[in-house]
Amino acid sequence: MDPIITGKPQVFSQKEEMPGFRKNDIVYGKILDKKGDRAVIQIGETKLHARIDSSFPSSGSYWFEVKSSKENDAIQLKMRSFAEMSGKHSDAPAFILNLLKQANVPRTKENVDFMHQLLQEHPGIKRTELQQTLKHAAETGRRDPATLMASISFALKNNIPLSAAVLNALFDVQSRETLYDQLKQLHSVLETEEALKTQIGSIIARDTEKNADALAGVLSFFQKKAGIKAEISILQQLAKGADSIRQEENLKLLLLSASLKQSDPAVKEKIDQLLSKLNGQTLLSADQGFTQNHFMQIPLHYGDFQSDLNIEWTGRKNDKGEIDPDYCRILFYLNMNVLKDIMIDLHIQNRIMNVTIYNQSLPFHSLLRKHADALKQKLQQHHYSVSLIKIEQFKEAEDHHSQFMNRVMYRNHRAVQEVDLKI
Repeated sequence: MDPIITGKPQVFSQKEEMPGFRKNDIVYGKILDKKGDRAVIQIGETKLHARIDSSFPSSGSYWFEVKSSKENDAIQLKMRSFAEMSGKHSDAPAFILNLLKQANVPRTKENVDFMHQLLQEHPGIKRTELQQTLKHAAETGRRDPATLMASISFALKNNIPLSAAVLNALFDVQSRETLYDQLKQLHSVLETEEALKTQIGSIIARDTEKNADALAGVLSFFQKKAGIKAEISILQQLAKGADSIRQEENLKLLLLSASLKQSDPAVKEKIDQLLSKLNGQTLLSADQGFTQNHFMQIPLHYGDFQSDLNIEWTGRKNDKGEIDPDYCRILFYLNMNVLKDIMIDLHIQNRIMNVTIYNQSLPFHSLLRKHADALKQKLQQHHYSVSLIKIEQFKEAEDHHSQFMNRVMYRNHRAVQEVDLKI
């Protein structure tokens, strides 16, 4: 007889919401402790204090089936099988193979592993969401599994409806192909859509000087042109029939219009890919109550240098509803001609900065020592002080850009009480 346990779930981390348990759901749980007829089981970020009704192991990870569940009441779980994967397709639990079959997804080892990881990381996922996810995963099988999993996990954790458009946007925003290159390629193939071509041309032709004031101007310029921040208010005004909106100033609206009218499949594909990448930026900019996140990829060029500056701001809101510059975290990523990939992780607490710089270039250490004092003096002029500057290397086994995007995709939006948010 399969072991049966009964208990009430308790959230033991304020950073996560308790998953919804529904009858017949399959959940992944880890036995943390067992004493007599009592056991503590961790399911996601929820700790279940359980009473054991029959024989029960003392440790390990298992798949459980929800036999009964009522809101604010005890739930009953039935142990189904040991959850450690052996690496053999033939050893996969039968329920995983059945779920793949129900979703008309091939029962390959890759899909079994994907299913295993998805259920393990998202124990409260609904059966309908699970089947939608499996279908999208099968349709985009050509894509990198880790990037696809990051996209799905982000959508589920942030209550974003799973759809092909959402997953494509989250996948495209993680692509190493720069926004600058996409804009340049689209500009070269546009034969009609003069308003769109002019708009793109104004972005890629804007030269960026090597100073902070010029960079600030680029941020403001691109934000206005792309319509990332103000897109909601623009759509609200359109719904009201306002005729004062200059749609030609909004890249996203121009792209959407061009996509609907474009007859050339190759050009339409480039338009849709660019639009999807911009939509991904919007999805990654989340407002979570007391905390706010803002993500942007900014096309830059000066001279022969052409790249994107990737920035993520994460922090609590101030009285104005904006990210508090005194308490926040800023993550930068940029690929440069000489220094190559560089990532800067900046923590600010009470206007005191901790700076970690990731780079593989050995000359960078001497460069930092040469300019560290000047940097500190410049920051002091803006009433910031620096407590620590350190240099670390990227992990050699993983793509540097992927390391940056992993920090963005798996950040913790719900760490409301913390200042140094873990991304």
